[in-house]
Amino acid sequence: MTPRDRGYADFDEEIRAHIELEADRLVERGLGREEALAAARASFGSMVKSRKRFEASERWGWLDRWGAGARGDGAAVVSREAWWRRLWDGASADIALGLRALRRDRSLVLFVTLVMGLGIGASATVFSTVQAVLLRPPPFEDPNRLVFLFNGERGGGERLSQISVQIAHLQDLRREGRAFEDVAGLYLFDRPGSQTLTGDGEPERLTRLRVTQNFFPLLGVRPVVGRTFDPSEAVDGGPNVVMLSHALWRSRFGADPDVVGRAITIDDRPATVIGVLPASFRFATILAPTADIDFVVPLPLNERMNRQGNTLALIGRLRPDATVETAQAEASLIASRAPADGRNSFDPLVRPLHEQISDASRDSTLLLAAAVGLVMLIVCANLSNLLLSRGAARERELAIRAAAGASRPRLIRQMLSESLALALCGGVVGLSLAFLGARYLANLDANIPMLAYARVDVVVLAFTVGATVLTGVVVGVLPAVRLSGLSPEGVLREGSRGSSGGRRRRWLRKTLVVSEVALACLALFLPPGKQVNAWHLSRNSSMRARRR
Repeated sequence: MTPRDRGYADFDEEIRAHIELEADRLVERGLGREEALAAARASFGSMVKSRKRFEASERWGWLDRWGAGARGDGAAVVSREAWWRRLWDGASADIALGLRALRRDRSLVLFVTLVMGLGIGASATVFSTVQAVLLRPPPFEDPNRLVFLFNGERGGGERLSQISVQIAHLQDLRREGRAFEDVAGLYLFDRPGSQTLTGDGEPERLTRLRVTQNFFPLLGVRPVVGRTFDPSEAVDGGPNVVMLSHALWRSRFGADPDVVGRAITIDDRPATVIGVLPASFRFATILAPTADIDFVVPLPLNERMNRQGNTLALIGRLRPDATVETAQAEASLIASRAPADGRNSFDPLVRPLHEQISDASRDSTLLLAAAVGLVMLIVCANLSNLLLSRGAARERELAIRAAAGASRPRLIRQMLSESLALALCGGVVGLSLAFLGARYLANLDANIPMLAYARVDVVVLAFTVGATVLTGVVVGVLPAVRLSGLSPEGVLREGSRGSSGGRRRRWLRKTLVVSEVALACLALFLPPGKQVNAWHLSRNSSMRARRR
């Protein structure tokens, strides 16, 4: 029988005994046995309600017994409010004692705060990167229904023409596809900086993006001012219209909302501005990390463009009841039925757009996170060793407190309160560093998709708080358990002889040092260091390309 079942059995036995005693008293007054038992049960009240009240008190009984044991008086109070009040009073006292102890060693507090702050800040910054690159969906409407369509197995071709799609195949998918709500395309072969904007101000080299008329409606991207393209504009001989990127709108036109309808000159041809893309649509950090764009024009889907061959990257939006598997099967069937009238081959591969965007950086980002995690473990081991060394000077103080009646749980709580207070200071520093680090990464000119969306939001803040508490517990638990378990008599006897500690303490500190060295060696052999260098190399190469 478990202790819980034994408690319920004791409760039932006590209730029966109480009813029997009351029935015996009523029998002595002249009532019959059955009548006396019925009257005793009625006077006691509902057995069901009594059992429920007992079960409710048992849910908190272990807390009451723990609180009483931690206080050392052996009393058990069933009141939940009294337990919470006792817990708060004990925690307040522990925090006050911990702060007074830390105030006596300000240099230690400063050093631990800085080290913890650096570790927690690095962890929070890397987590903001992981969330932006791997966890956060693209900034499009209902992004889980967006898919990317390759031509052939991904990575099977070294050139864009080996993975891009011909216009005729796009038209087949839009006409015959039932799993697709719509399919759009973007032209892949416009050279960066190949257009020139003239007119007011100095001439400026711009990069053009050509997309199908339904590209922005399919993604759910709405312009901040103006509109998107009309079908009548995506034809040969149609109006020459452009949509400006948000960056060009701000830098060249001063974020003037009246720019819509204005005529600008690109490559000595007049073009009318019909809209401005939102700041959230950062083409270089979402769909094509190696290229930034300044303006967008509609792409006509005609035979002239079709004769250019494989030129398009395709993005599709699935119907609500369709899956990637059904879209794959349908796209393969449509491609197999396509006539071989001068078309290039099309072997479709359908992948979720979010996976396509994040896949290139997934392994390196996770390895970087693992490396920072190892560094954080080294920080915890180092600080735990430091607190253990500091605790050696407090052995006599703790022994006197234990001899005066403080229980071991109370001593552990006090020492954990000190380490949590230190971690809280480090968490404040780390959160400040995380804000700076996330902003730096978001503005880093690196070829990493979605990195520009790194920021400290509610999720990163919750992670930082959790990392702070966990760091405080991990750093403080080993010194707390080690020092609270010392024998008061032995410590006081050693102190009177001038002893400097035992072999166990030296063994524990050596173990922590060996662990630090092992973790450091493991971190050195991880590839993320090379990946960080690759980020900076890609940044430098892109900057050199723009200068050229």
